[in-house]
Amino acid sequence: MLKILQRKRTLTEDYGAWEQYAHLAQWLIELFSRISLGKSELKDEFTDLVDYSFRSMSKEKILGQSWEAFSIWYNQLSMLTPSSKRVIKELIENGNFDEYTGTHLLLEKL
Repeated sequence: MLKILQRKRTLTEDYGAWEQYAHLAQWLIELFSRISLGKSELKDEFTDLVDYSFRSMSKEKILGQSWEAFSIWYNQLSMLTPSSKRVIKELIENGNFDEYTGTHLLLEKL
């Protein structure tokens, strides 16, 4: 699964690949609603993908950022396992994300 998600991340680098950012966010949520991110042997690799998704999104329509990915994270965050929520909360608290990403709004929901 990690290889597939890493490939999806690579697809986001293509010009005009906005749907790929949304797909990545959706796939990460679906995965971490079934498995606990905090208990995964590949926690760091998966956390890097979440970090990338967060840094690529925007709560508002900003050129070069995916507002659809933000909407997916915001509306489906509650689906994550408790362990995954803890890891993501820690990531947001320590991540120095730009305000436009909207991660502070996600933090309020965790």
